Amino acid sequence: MARWGSDADGSDGLGSDVELESTQSSEDMISRDWKMDFFNRLASIETFGDFACMTRYSQHINPGLEVAGSLIPLPLVDRDASMIKSKCQQAPFGRGDDTVVDESVRRTWHLDASLFHCSNPAWPSFVETVLHDTTQKLGMPSRIRAVPWKLLLYEEGSFFRPHKDSEKEPGMIGTLVISLPSKHKGGEVHLSHGHMRHAFATSIFSAFDVTTLAWYSDVTHEIKPLTGGYRLVMTYNLLQQSGSAPSASVFANHKEDLQALLRMWTWRGADSTKAKIISRLEHKYSRSTLAIQYMKGRDAQISRCLQHVCQESGFHLLLAVMTRTKSEYEEDYGEGDEEYLQLDYVTDVGGKLIAKNINVEIDQILGPNPYKNRDADSEDEGEFTGNESAPSEFRYHDSALLIMPTRGLIDLLKSPSCSAADLIQMVCLPSAASLDGPPITRTEVVHFLESVLDNYGRSINEARLLTNILRACKMWSSQALYHKALWRAVREVQHNTRHQQPYQLLMPGSPITEIAEALAEHCTEFFLQPTEQEWNECLGELVHGLEASLLNKTLGLIERQLNKEELKQSFTGWRSSVETSKFVTVDVLTSLDLEFVLSLIEFHSSHDVWLSTVLLPKLSERAEKPLLYRLLHVLRNLAQREDGQFPLQDPLSLARRLLDATVPRLSLEIHDVEIETARQARGPTYLGGSSNVTGRTLGNVTDFVGLLENCFISGLKELVMQLLSNSHKNLTDGISRLAPREPRRQNTMGLRHHGPPNLLDRAPAEEFLASLDFIRAPDQAVGRFTYSKHIRSHLEAVLPSQHYRCATDTTKVPGTNCQTLVVTKIGVDTEFVEDMQIFSDKMRMYEKRLLIFRQPIVRGLIGDENYRSLIMMEAETRAISTATASNKRNASESLGPPASTRQRTGDVVDLTGE
Repeated sequence: MARWGSDADGSDGLGSDVELESTQSSEDMISRDWKMDFFNRLASIETFGDFACMTRYSQHINPGLEVAGSLIPLPLVDRDASMIKSKCQQAPFGRGDDTVVDESVRRTWHLDASLFHCSNPAWPSFVETVLHDTTQKLGMPSRIRAVPWKLLLYEEGSFFRPHKDSEKEPGMIGTLVISLPSKHKGGEVHLSHGHMRHAFATSIFSAFDVTTLAWYSDVTHEIKPLTGGYRLVMTYNLLQQSGSAPSASVFANHKEDLQALLRMWTWRGADSTKAKIISRLEHKYSRSTLAIQYMKGRDAQISRCLQHVCQESGFHLLLAVMTRTKSEYEEDYGEGDEEYLQLDYVTDVGGKLIAKNINVEIDQILGPNPYKNRDADSEDEGEFTGNESAPSEFRYHDSALLIMPTRGLIDLLKSPSCSAADLIQMVCLPSAASLDGPPITRTEVVHFLESVLDNYGRSINEARLLTNILRACKMWSSQALYHKALWRAVREVQHNTRHQQPYQLLMPGSPITEIAEALAEHCTEFFLQPTEQEWNECLGELVHGLEASLLNKTLGLIERQLNKEELKQSFTGWRSSVETSKFVTVDVLTSLDLEFVLSLIEFHSSHDVWLSTVLLPKLSERAEKPLLYRLLHVLRNLAQREDGQFPLQDPLSLARRLLDATVPRLSLEIHDVEIETARQARGPTYLGGSSNVTGRTLGNVTDFVGLLENCFISGLKELVMQLLSNSHKNLTDGISRLAPREPRRQNTMGLRHHGPPNLLDRAPAEEFLASLDFIRAPDQAVGRFTYSKHIRSHLEAVLPSQHYRCATDTTKVPGTNCQTLVVTKIGVDTEFVEDMQIFSDKMRMYEKRLLIFRQPIVRGLIGDENYRSLIMMEAETRAISTATASNKRNASESLGPPASTRQRTGDVVDLTGE
């Protein structure tokens, strides 16, 4: 924020040049005098308005117009227009003291106020609303009456040459014209007073809206010929009830004096922060009411006056909420006071936010110091914090008018909160309905837009900002700047999409969607049936700057947003041409280019020669394996579709030709099955961090298997054998090349090469334990295993505790230095009982699932034998019953010890030697 000391004098007293001080003092004096003159001139304005105005009312009251006792419905139609015309007379005009009819000067039909009537009782209230809006814009006194005068009907060819209104009644100061809904063309109203000009067109909204025009009596006006339809208007004389009658001349003098003062304003061109004039307003306005339409009293008059002055002088008027903050320290702490002045909000005259938190200086405010002997509007009392005291803050709040030249607006771009899109809208794109935009030069616009690009390069692809920049470049015929803006946008797209996933590219708000939206809107606005050269000039930066897949996605988005059919057809033809050229120059085609390749196939679906001579050779040379797999898969799916949306007639034929052309590239190679280690950053497990993650790149293997399956289904067995043969050869050659490298790699990494592992040091697998005689033998109850500690721990872990009890014999076996694990079987046929239980549970679940199939219709479908075997499970049930019965003992059989515990010679088996 801007800062100044309360007692700083701005000099250092170190031998400054006397002549320089004298020049600076002279400039400051001139500046002070100029600001005081400007301030006094504004203070002398009691009221101000334009010499003419136009207002549109999309919501209005139907007047209930009656002519000759007939109610006239609106909008006006030909039948009712003819009836009105039959009751009217040719409108005369004044020539000296005479009133004459001359169709070479005026050709209009008119009806006196006594011959028509507005029957809607709400119409007078609507007229009062119109009158209030009109007097505000024209700066007329509040005590003004609108008296009905004529009903005028303009038909094709009607006009009125330049003239001034005569004083039809005492106190008449102007004319009000209310144009009723009646569709017409032409008939623009041109008004002038001195060097000031206005041109209003009522035809734009004539079909359904009410449009009002008003001007002072001393204004010259002309109605251009109507070129179609009818215009029906009611005219009112504006009468002042008392006081001196204002005129447009008074306001013209105010404007000329202020424009002369603005031309005298000078500033240092290198410091755009000085290019500001601030005029405080009498009333305070909130952020929501900071707009000219909400101004009160003299604020409204001054604002409208400066708006006209700035428009005609090449300056810009803005509105602001201004705050001065003063921080005061206790005297005992020896710190000087600090003061800050800031524009909290800056808006255009319509209330649209342009920027926030703009630093300004107190000497930029017109008039005397507004804070001298003034109480603060709000304050914060300082508090003690430790050994120091926080300062007390006093704040002074004001609303203000801000005047800036075009080059000074560049300073607003430095604010992080500046809305560059709205600033461009205000500076470079004046409203199409107004023919009185500021006389800004092309050089100023180009300089301003270059500053926007330099300050907003990182966010240039925001759709609204880019749209306004491109529109301004087009309107001001700056092709070089257009290309620069688009090239910046393309660079940002490349930067922002580098690390994005493919699905993120087309999400709303992504760089690609933003730039596509801006370009589609630009093309729709400025193109009708562009040529190929015009497309190249408009979108050439996209073609040269984006890689194939991004270009395809961007152009596809643009095409979908074009709503004119002829424009879309032209674009599609151009797009096909540029994407075809891009395809020929691509060095490598990856899986990300799948949509790009499919677009080309769609474009050239009827050109088999191009597919055979360009597409297939290019894919066989430059396409990576994942792209080929995916493309073949898509072509096969297209062949199975019956909706006909894809224009290719025979996708299977193209897929077969692609297979024949790319068999060597489709076969597996050693790198498709190599182990790949990806090192990730260490971190907590809950954040997903780990030291190493090892995986196998099997994506191509999976796709290869899928390709083989599809080939088998399609009857291409010879091709399958060729792919398998090639893959076998590639893998065999690859393994032979990898074998000698292993020791060399280990030596490079400093790893000691180990010989064959010692079987006693290796933990046996569970399958090895299951094959031991001890595990299988039903008559062996105890087994001894002499191994190292980690081997014994492994055995103890894999043997189920419910079936085996493990203990360690600490006596070391001579020659091995290892202890012995003693394993004892427990229970009586526990494993068999457990397995039978599991089997029975599965059988019950299986039978439960079969219940739904135990129906006569199923028996009829599969036959009686299959039904009994598969559905009723009769054979399996008999087998289970037989097995169960054979395992039951006879009642007379003695209950002896289990087989696994019966003693025999050598009941303890020593497996140390195994």
